[in-house]
Amino acid sequence: MDGALAGFAATRGDELLHFGTALATWGSGLAGQVHDEVLRALREEGHGSAWLRVFEENRRAIRFYERRGWVAAEGRSTSLFPPHPVLCRYELELG
Repeated sequence: MDGALAGFAATRGDELLHFGTALATWGSGLAGQVHDEVLRALREEGHGSAWLRVFEENRRAIRFYERRGWVAAEGRSTSLFPPHPVLCRYELELG
């Protein structure tokens, strides 16, 4: 993407808070590479597992995470912002 921002990730402790890549990169493998790099960084920080929340209706993201070994866990919540969609918790053992 010639120097343009192509993706981002943010963590807090063992939580993956935000993750995404530019639409133009979808299908390129970039998201998988960034995901793997985030997990590497979490391992280096000493975390044995990680967790995230994903919108229940975001089937694309859920498929992405499940293909990479994330497992649905107990703990649903709602977004603080209208229309308050449901967030599902996913966890991953970092091994």
